[in-house]
Amino acid sequence: MTAIDNSFDEIKGLIDQARSNALQSINIHLIQLYWKIGAFISGKLAVSQWGEKTFEQLADYLHRFGPDYTGFIGCGSFMTRTLAMKLCRHW
Repeated sequence: MTAIDNSFDEIKGLIDQARSNALQSINIHLIQLYWKIGAFISGKLAVSQWGEKTFEQLADYLHRFGPDYTGFIGCGSFMTRTLAMKLCRHW
């Protein structure tokens, strides 16, 4: 490996570390979002304002706004549903 390769390798390491940090930050924010959504939904379920079909209806609603809003709610979002149910039992 040449001296310039070593320098390039250091730059590659900086890029790799930045990517890793960005992904970790994204994951933290997504988990916080799932908790907020779960808390909101469980609050509605706890006072019987929303029923069993709420997750599917919300998924359909968000799906109308495009792919940026898919995956957060509905059958594919086990995490949000689980958090909502746990919070509902906690209250």
